[in-house]
Amino acid sequence: MVDASGALTLHGRLKSTIMVAGLKFFPEEVEAVLDDFAAVAESRVFAKPHPHLGELPYAEVVLRPGAALDRDVLRRHCAERLSPYKMPVEIAVVAAVPRTSGGKILRRSP
Repeated sequence: MVDASGALTLHGRLKSTIMVAGLKFFPEEVEAVLDDFAAVAESRVFAKPHPHLGELPYAEVVLRPGAALDRDVLRRHCAERLSPYKMPVEIAVVAAVPRTSGGKILRRSP
């Protein structure tokens, strides 16, 4: 939000941030890029711990009916739109993304 003086304040869920080597980002940003790919119906991005970098992003995607996934093309799609530290280390194809009882995407690492 922008206040009356023009100062920009970002609001979000602190728990949903991913921190890679001190650089923070929201998984929703990466999910938006993944979801923009033609073969992807829905995605989930979450962090897994890393001993030296803190955390690394991982992704799960649900494919559109009848779609096939070319991981190399998807990685290029992401690389054109994301900073290198936001690139998912691994992209897994799943039948459905896990959700909370309220229907929100579950962001915890499996």
